[in-house]
Amino acid sequence: GCSITSSFAAGGKLRHEFYIDRATPEEGKELFDALEAQKELFETAYGRALTWERLDSKKAARIAEYRDGSVDLAEEHEDYINWFLDAGTRMRAAIAAVDLE
Repeated sequence: GCSITSSFAAGGKLRHEFYIDRATPEEGKELFDALEAQKELFETAYGRALTWERLDSKKAARIAEYRDGSVDLAEEHEDYINWFLDAGTRMRAAIAAVDLE
């Protein structure tokens, strides 16, 4: 029920996220809350501040980094790819640094 994804988000943004979508909304919110309780450790391992989105009105939740970017700017795609790859490495390091038990 979790994934790490990169996307072109609404509003001219790029998003790299740890997306939490467990079997039940309660399980997802419980995992999100456990991670948020370790926010300082998580963000230190990531190396930058993140956006913590509990999404209370939805089943899922996310921990994400955003930056400006548009799929229409083909000349920027190489930079976007490099950012997505770096963010992926950072996200995996942050997940490995926290206690998920």
